[in-house]
Amino acid sequence: MAYFDPDEILQTKEEALDYMEAHGIMTDATFPKLNYTENTDKNMAPVYKYLRENGMYIFHTGFYDRIFNFGAIYFMFDANRFDYQTAPAEVKKILSIWSNSQSK
Repeated sequence: MAYFDPDEILQTKEEALDYMEAHGIMTDATFPKLNYTENTDKNMAPVYKYLRENGMYIFHTGFYDRIFNFGAIYFMFDANRFDYQTAPAEVKKILSIWSNSQSK
């Protein structure tokens, strides 16, 4: 399962690959370039390409979190490990952990 360390903000495609190899899912909290804007696809294209070149088949999507009040959550996932049903479920588990750690 992915985790969130507020002191760990990833910025390079190499860091993204290491994280994705370990966890298979990454949110925009960990990799801010993934945050949705009109330039997200352009900004992320080199990262997606690099991940594909290293054997990952990446999808990206998002949803609005109303359960833990994190707002819009964007994430990418390795389609060899997750799909459009299991990835959001995994992200919701991650949000639950983050929510619990913030309330302490």
